[in-house]
Amino acid sequence: MSADTTEESPYHNPSSWLSWIAAAAIIALALVIGINWDGLPQDSLAPLKGNITPTTADSTEVTTEKDLSTRVQQLENQLNQLTTEQEELKNQNNTLTDKVEALRYQRNQLFEENKQLGGRRSLPEVVLSPVIDGEDHWVDIRIKRGDTLTTIFKRYGFTTAVALEVARLPVARPLNRLKIGRRLQIKATEDGKFDSLRYEYEKNTFLVVTNGPEGVQASRGQPDLRSEQRQTSSYIDSSLHAAAKSAGLTERMIVELQSIFGWDIDFARQLKDGDQFAVVYDERFWGNEKVENGPILAAEFTNNGNRLRAIRHLDEEGGEHYFTPQGKNLRGTFLRAPVKVVRITSRFTQRRFHPLLKTWRAHRGVDYGAPRGTPVFATAEGQVEYIGRKGNYGKTIIIKHGGIYSTLYAHLSGYAKKSRRGARIKQGELIGYVGSTGAATGAHLHYEFRVHNKHQDPLNYETPRAPGISESEKVVFDQVANRMTLLLDQASGLKLTSTSEVKALEDQDGVLSQ
Repeated sequence: MSADTTEESPYHNPSSWLSWIAAAAIIALALVIGINWDGLPQDSLAPLKGNITPTTADSTEVTTEKDLSTRVQQLENQLNQLTTEQEELKNQNNTLTDKVEALRYQRNQLFEENKQLGGRRSLPEVVLSPVIDGEDHWVDIRIKRGDTLTTIFKRYGFTTAVALEVARLPVARPLNRLKIGRRLQIKATEDGKFDSLRYEYEKNTFLVVTNGPEGVQASRGQPDLRSEQRQTSSYIDSSLHAAAKSAGLTERMIVELQSIFGWDIDFARQLKDGDQFAVVYDERFWGNEKVENGPILAAEFTNNGNRLRAIRHLDEEGGEHYFTPQGKNLRGTFLRAPVKVVRITSRFTQRRFHPLLKTWRAHRGVDYGAPRGTPVFATAEGQVEYIGRKGNYGKTIIIKHGGIYSTLYAHLSGYAKKSRRGARIKQGELIGYVGSTGAATGAHLHYEFRVHNKHQDPLNYETPRAPGISESEKVVFDQVANRMTLLLDQASGLKLTSTSEVKALEDQDGVLSQ
């Protein structure tokens, strides 16, 4: 065969031989050491698989999208958890706010109860520190849940053995079950030991315990309170509260003073520097210890040069009222405002830009800014005509006052227990709480006043006064009014014009005790 046609055998090619020899050597080596590829651990094969398994661009992209999706889901779960925790904190804060407002409402209710009782059961004017320093004074305590005589004694540094000795006295049994809200007074000796206590276990009925040389003794009975009249006056140069405090008025008396003249003076807008007031009131003592301040017996307020005077009078049923010295009732048929915290945020107007609806429209009411949960009171006696949700008004109450007047209270957070359709409501009675339900940007009360179902400005509409002094009571009232007028003259710095007026003050000492 010629050279160009003859096929070369692989056995005659050295490179082929070398390839075959290498392959045979590898196979022989594998057989000798007995490698089992399928039996190798997966973690041992992983580096090899990573090196020999081709990875395409598509598979890399799919793996990355899956990782991102998982990470996004984890972040969403974390966000949901944080949102839940935030809501829980918000709810806890709202709960605390509600509790604070509930306590404020209970305090205000006690003030109102005191007024209705003619001041016979006033709140303590000052709650002393829970540390008895040995001075000869009484510490006022309001019984709260969980209080026992033993825990109170421990709180004030007395031995529990004395508490047990007191509790064993048969006449002192009321101390074994203290009633929440009742008043207990306690006093220490000069060296800080228990001296005595007084417990009002029933209205105006006290249990008295003393610790003397013969041991502890207890008795029950009505307190024999001694009254002393006081007069005070002051000018306003910064605020009514500061001036009243400097004149010695308590918080309760400041609220009472504003309530007396609240139908004639807008204390939120009309007070001016230089306005002045004078007050006549009782201080009440049990022995030599002052127990409380009584109600305001007479008051004078001069606002922007206009002087008003008020005389306290108890009607035949024991109800408390304030009249001018001429017998005109100072109370209007409607309260000036339905909330105690008077801060007007929006007035009655025919054109106002609505912050939520973003349009100009009439605002046929008055908005009072106040914290959520602030008590809302009926401005006049009437009957609940509507209670429930009412569109943009949110939670709403409408009260009908006879056949002419009606009032609306909107954006409430809740209703008082007694507030229900058809219920009879008294003036100043709690009906609900300030909120932000409906179309509201924040917590406030929207109040409307309607006459024959037509909206009127509640701040400017002249409502009728309550009835004046009755003819059957006028003689007694005139005697009191004459005496109080002279005392107000004294308190406000005016001089008495004759000795007969001075004698009149002395001769009429017993009139007020009626």
